[in-house]
Amino acid sequence: MILKFINRERELKILEEAYRSQRPGFLPVYGRRRVGKTELIKHFIKDKAHFYFLAKKRDIALELERFRLKFSEEFNVFIPESKTWDELFEYILKQIKEKLIIVIDEFPFWIEKDSAIISDFQHLWDETLKKKNIFLILCGSSVSIMETDVLGYKSPLYGRRTGQLEVTKLNFAEFSKFFPRWGIEDKIKGYGALDGIPFYIQEFDQDKSFFDNVRDTFWKSGSILSKEVEFLLSQELREVEVYLSILRSIFEGASTLGEIASKSNVDITNINKYLRVLIDLRYITTETPVSIEKPKRKNFVYKLTDNFFSFWFNYVYPYRDEVEIGEIKRLEAAFKKDYDRYLGYVFEEICKQQLRSLKLPITPTKIGRWWYKEDEIDILCLDETANDNKEALFIECKWKELDEKSALAIIEKLKEKSKLVALKRKKEYFGMIAKKLDGKERLRNAGYIVFDTRDF
Repeated sequence: MILKFINRERELKILEEAYRSQRPGFLPVYGRRRVGKTELIKHFIKDKAHFYFLAKKRDIALELERFRLKFSEEFNVFIPESKTWDELFEYILKQIKEKLIIVIDEFPFWIEKDSAIISDFQHLWDETLKKKNIFLILCGSSVSIMETDVLGYKSPLYGRRTGQLEVTKLNFAEFSKFFPRWGIEDKIKGYGALDGIPFYIQEFDQDKSFFDNVRDTFWKSGSILSKEVEFLLSQELREVEVYLSILRSIFEGASTLGEIASKSNVDITNINKYLRVLIDLRYITTETPVSIEKPKRKNFVYKLTDNFFSFWFNYVYPYRDEVEIGEIKRLEAAFKKDYDRYLGYVFEEICKQQLRSLKLPITPTKIGRWWYKEDEIDILCLDETANDNKEALFIECKWKELDEKSALAIIEKLKEKSKLVALKRKKEYFGMIAKKLDGKERLRNAGYIVFDTRDF
């Protein structure tokens, strides 16, 4: 579908406030690939004087010349040939009569080609741009390069920025706005496949059913979504098969350093460096039990960051041969049988998000998962504003249709597990969120905090 520009109010507000400042602006914008950085920036600059330039991984002298020619053409002015960025901008600034936004997209390409570009732009900012009516945006998909070489303490550009913005994926509520004709169940199914990644959302058609969309995208040979994970890794990394093996091992349940190294067949002495790269790319993350105030390395577990990767490893990667030749009957059967199980994990994440907008007996300062050995609590909400005495809300999430009796049985088990959580708490509450829950009002009258998808 043609993707409408929806949401991003927070990000647009940050950009607008920085732009409307009376002083010159320098704003690095970064985020993982496909998350919608460029569309956000283009939406922000569309009604303002601007010059947008997409960097290429080429010799910097050639890029300097391409920048000059493109500016000359767009503004219909003559800019003489220049040997340095300082010289080029000296000519450019003579042509400017109003505040101008200059966007250099994929700036990390230049850093990878010649790291001296960072010092060049530091000098350009210090000696020229910070004295002029300029709003400079340096944008990049390489999060690690942006955080280290542009924002980092040791970077020549450190301390120059007037703001910064990391663009992240959309949440479930924002995702839902792209599919207004879908019911809540189909929206949850769609979020389980695409997560909040705008580039992937545009591949789905809300006039088709969720299943038909999956068949026409993920299971279609040559489609973007069918090969996306391998494409992303090949664009960012050299040892694609190694990283693919690590990601698959995490998807299959390996969560500690030892387990991941063993399952992916990577030497334990090297596994850390691979995991750091995947964390920098925002493809995996670490998680600790929400009740631990000062987590140590032994408390960490690793997990995939989004549903798209999980969906791809579940329902595309194992069936690549079938997808390639168009014989997907076995895949369709496995998918229809298994998808509700998979959605159980997706539903937990959606519930965490939704709790922020639901009426709760506490105001959570922390929301997350808790576990110890074989015991796990889907969601633990903590209000830590009362120093040592915390208020706690324990929640179980069930992607099922439940009656009152079944819900009470689940909540009773939750109460037993809650005794294992080492917290000084002055008050505690118990409840659940289900796909559909009959008898909600009676449960609420009994003091339980219960919701289902009709409350979203």
